[in-house]
Amino acid sequence: MLNTLFGSALRALLTVFLAVTFTFFMLRISGDPMTSLLGVETPPQVIEILRQQWGLDRPVTEQYFTYLGRIVTGDFGTSLRSGQDALAMIMEKLPATLRLMAASLVLALAVGIPLGIVAAHYH
Repeated sequence: MLNTLFGSALRALLTVFLAVTFTFFMLRISGDPMTSLLGVETPPQVIEILRQQWGLDRPVTEQYFTYLGRIVTGDFGTSLRSGQDALAMIMEKLPATLRLMAASLVLALAVGIPLGIVAAHYH
């Protein structure tokens, strides 16, 4: 029982770690966030100053380990787009997300249970 619980928790942590790592590197591969945020008409000096302020001028490995360290401590940083605290933005959207999840669960149960009963009956 305890081994199963430990194994499940370990797999969940590994899945979260892989998702975070994949997201980080896909965002880096997609291009410079400052250029996509500010546009190509922004003077290069302004882009370089903002890259330094946000730490985007550091090596990618340093950025990655800083990113992981912040996530582990619960510091999700500041949104580049809005300048707001990212965790506050997540918490603001959480009630709507939970309502959507609840509606999905109710719909899945309302459809899944009767279909499961029918499938079991006509095995």
